[in-house]
Amino acid sequence: MTKLSPCVKQKIYGAAGGLLLSLAAHNAFAQVAPPVRYAPPVRVFAEFTDGKPDLGNYGDLAVYGFTLGGFTESSHILGTEMRGTMLRSGGWDHEETALIGPRAAFHFARFSPYLCLLGGGGHSWWYSNAPNKGPKPTMQSGIGLQWTAVAGVDVYMNRQFSVRVGELSYSNVYVGSRTLTPVTASAGVVYRPRFLSKRQY
Repeated sequence: MTKLSPCVKQKIYGAAGGLLLSLAAHNAFAQVAPPVRYAPPVRVFAEFTDGKPDLGNYGDLAVYGFTLGGFTESSHILGTEMRGTMLRSGGWDHEETALIGPRAAFHFARFSPYLCLLGGGGHSWWYSNAPNKGPKPTMQSGIGLQWTAVAGVDVYMNRQFSVRVGELSYSNVYVGSRTLTPVTASAGVVYRPRFLSKRQY
């Protein structure tokens, strides 16, 4: 058997020790390094909204305005949505809302139907009776709690843009002793900002 010289042995031992140290350091780094986390994609939307501030009042006129908001959209069904609506044109009764809540979205090719159940506050104006009927009306206003059920469909154009082809909502707004029941119909566009959808560490 050939004997190794002390010099060769020293080199072999040094190489083995260096390899063990590098493996130990890599293992320790892997244990303390935080895993990479990916934030759910965030989308923002703008809608034209037409609504009837109180479904139970058949003498008033529909009003229109806009809705702005955003939502998270993960690989799972559930997400979160936040939105605000201002309806102040075209009719006698007005309404403003600010809402947030859970969102469930489904994906079928380019189509994404969704459902939301939102809660928050509503600021409403209404007349004691329709201004074009009966005695001179008096306008009232108030702020109250509101819940809203929303259903709609988005159609993906590409990774960044979608078209909101239709959305319907029904709400209850509790203003004092009165409960308003607004219904709305909306359509608009949805956009995914790149800077809000990057991975987080």
